Amino acid sequence: RAVEHILGMEISNRAKYLRVLAMELERLHSHMLISAVMAENIGFENLFMNIMLDRERIMKAKEILTGNRVLSDYMMVGGVRRDVDDVKKEKIKDLLLKTEERIKYYRRVFEEDPTIIKRLVDVGTVSTSNAVKYSLVGPVARASGVRIDSRASDKYDAYSEIPFNVITRSEGDSWARMMVRWDETLESINMALYVLNHLPSDANPVPDEKKLPRKIPAG
Repeated sequence: RAVEHILGMEISNRAKYLRVLAMELERLHSHMLISAVMAENIGFENLFMNIMLDRERIMKAKEILTGNRVLSDYMMVGGVRRDVDDVKKEKIKDLLLKTEERIKYYRRVFEEDPTIIKRLVDVGTVSTSNAVKYSLVGPVARASGVRIDSRASDKYDAYSEIPFNVITRSEGDSWARMMVRWDETLESINMALYVLNHLPSDANPVPDEKKLPRKIPAG
């Protein structure tokens, strides 16, 4: 995006939507991964394995979209490296809907399980003032009541067009940081489904690399 801004280059709306889809799939797998690791640290090895098993659906969705599970190398100057057809869109939708039901289940586990509550509630509390003082960001800041999210403030790519809620909690403890992530995964699924259902068809999102500018303006 920085290079595109310097070049005065405007990418297609379809590319912007696909970038958001890739980023929200990344958020989904990342939040599920850290939640699984937290379950393992608490002592719930079976919960760890189940979350990781369901996370595989998101890794598969990433592979369908980008061609790779982890290092997707999907975004490029001028757009994205791969487009999606209707078959791929439906496959990704199906994976998201199946994962959504599992995430709702895991959210209830983290909300109700007495061992999780005992080990996370009122542990590692960060006040709102300290979150601001030490420039915390992401789920850590939002779990302490700080409404900070670059997707909402900067509105880059297609985030200005895709509806979503910035999730915050007031407790500021380890439990709140996990609950923020679970709620954000549900928001990410809704956003990804919105992208797939409203994908613009204005232009090819995959630029011809041979036609990209080779010189950057002075300064």
